[in-house]
Amino acid sequence: MACIYLAQCPSPREVGTGPIYKRHYCMQHCQRCARFVLLQDDPDIALPRWIRPTMMAHAEQIMDARSNGFRCLPDQAPREQTAMILRARQDTAATSTLAIRRVAD
Repeated sequence: MACIYLAQCPSPREVGTGPIYKRHYCMQHCQRCARFVLLQDDPDIALPRWIRPTMMAHAEQIMDARSNGFRCLPDQAPREQTAMILRARQDTAATSTLAIRRVAD
Protein backbone atom coordinates (compact mmCIF):
# COMPACT_ATOMS: atom_id res chain seq x y z
CA MET A 1 0.00 0.00 0.00
CA ALA A 2 1.41 3.39 -0.99
CA CYS A 3 1.65 6.13 1.60
CA ILE A 4 -1.23 8.60 1.58
CA TYR A 5 1.25 11.47 2.15
CA LEU A 6 3.53 10.52 -0.77
CA ALA A 7 2.60 13.49 -2.96
CA GLN A 8 3.51 16.11 -0.33
CA CYS A 9 6.53 14.39 1.27
CA PRO A 10 10.04 15.60 0.36
CA SER A 11 11.83 12.38 1.41
CA PRO A 12 11.22 10.27 -1.73
CA ARG A 13 12.53 13.12 -3.90
CA GLU A 14 15.85 13.51 -2.06
CA VAL A 15 19.00 13.01 -4.07
CA GLY A 16 20.73 9.78 -3.06
CA THR A 17 18.46 8.27 -0.41
CA GLY A 18 15.14 9.29 -1.97
CA PRO A 19 14.63 6.17 -4.10
CA ILE A 20 15.52 3.95 -1.14
CA TYR A 21 13.05 5.76 1.14
CA LYS A 22 10.38 5.58 -1.55
CA ARG A 23 10.86 1.85 -2.19
CA HIS A 24 11.03 0.83 1.48
CA TYR A 25 8.83 3.32 3.33
CA CYS A 26 6.53 5.05 0.84
CA MET A 27 5.53 1.99 -1.17
CA GLN A 28 5.71 -0.82 1.41
CA HIS A 29 6.12 0.03 5.11
CA CYS A 30 4.68 3.51 5.58
CA GLN A 31 3.64 2.70 9.19
CA ARG A 32 7.39 2.44 10.00
CA CYS A 33 8.12 5.94 8.62
CA ALA A 34 8.66 8.71 11.18
CA ARG A 35 7.02 11.31 8.93
CA PHE A 36 3.96 9.09 8.40
CA VAL A 37 3.60 8.40 12.13
CA LEU A 38 3.81 12.11 12.99
CA LEU A 39 1.27 13.06 10.32
CA GLN A 40 -1.07 10.30 11.48
CA ASP A 41 -0.78 11.62 15.04
CA ASP A 42 -1.51 15.21 13.96
CA PRO A 43 -2.41 15.87 10.29
CA ASP A 44 -1.94 19.64 10.79
CA ILE A 45 1.68 19.35 11.98
CA ALA A 46 4.21 21.27 9.88
CA LEU A 47 7.08 18.81 9.57
CA PRO A 48 10.56 20.22 8.97
CA ARG A 49 12.61 18.69 6.15
CA TRP A 50 15.22 17.26 8.56
CA ILE A 51 12.83 14.57 9.80
CA ARG A 52 13.68 11.45 7.80
CA PRO A 53 11.63 8.26 7.56
CA THR A 54 14.26 6.45 9.64
CA MET A 55 13.97 8.84 12.63
CA MET A 56 11.36 6.95 14.67
CA ALA A 57 13.08 7.77 17.99
CA HIS A 58 12.80 11.48 17.14
CA ALA A 59 9.16 10.99 16.14
CA GLU A 60 8.39 9.41 19.51
CA GLN A 61 10.14 12.27 21.33
CA ILE A 62 8.18 14.81 19.29
CA MET A 63 4.87 13.07 20.05
CA ASP A 64 5.72 12.96 23.76
CA ALA A 65 6.64 16.66 23.75
CA ARG A 66 3.45 17.58 21.88
CA SER A 67 1.34 15.60 24.35
CA ASN A 68 2.94 17.73 27.09
CA GLY A 69 1.95 20.98 25.40
CA PHE A 70 4.92 21.78 23.14
CA ARG A 71 3.80 22.81 19.66
CA CYS A 72 6.91 24.11 17.90
CA LEU A 73 9.38 21.79 16.22
CA PRO A 74 13.07 22.68 15.97
CA ASP A 75 14.39 23.91 12.62
CA GLN A 76 17.36 21.53 12.88
CA ALA A 77 17.76 17.97 14.06
CA PRO A 78 18.55 17.70 17.78
CA ARG A 79 22.25 17.28 18.48
CA GLU A 80 21.88 15.73 21.95
CA GLN A 81 22.63 12.22 20.71
CA THR A 82 25.87 13.42 19.15
CA ALA A 83 26.85 15.19 22.36
CA MET A 84 26.09 12.07 24.42
CA ILE A 85 28.19 9.88 22.10
CA LEU A 86 31.14 12.28 22.30
CA ARG A 87 30.90 12.39 26.11
CA ALA A 88 30.82 8.60 26.28
CA ARG A 89 33.90 8.38 24.06
CA GLN A 90 35.75 10.90 26.23
CA ASP A 91 34.82 8.99 29.39
CA THR A 92 35.97 5.71 27.83
CA ALA A 93 39.28 7.25 26.72
CA ALA A 94 39.89 8.71 30.19
CA THR A 95 39.15 5.36 31.84
CA SER A 96 41.47 3.53 29.42
CA THR A 97 44.29 6.00 30.07
CA LEU A 98 43.85 5.57 33.83
CA ALA A 99 43.98 1.77 33.51
CA ILE A 100 47.16 1.94 31.41
CA ARG A 101 48.82 4.18 34.00
CA ARG A 102 47.96 1.77 36.82
CA VAL A 103 49.43 -1.18 34.93
CA ALA A 104 52.59 0.77 34.09
CA ASP A 105 53.14 1.81 37.74
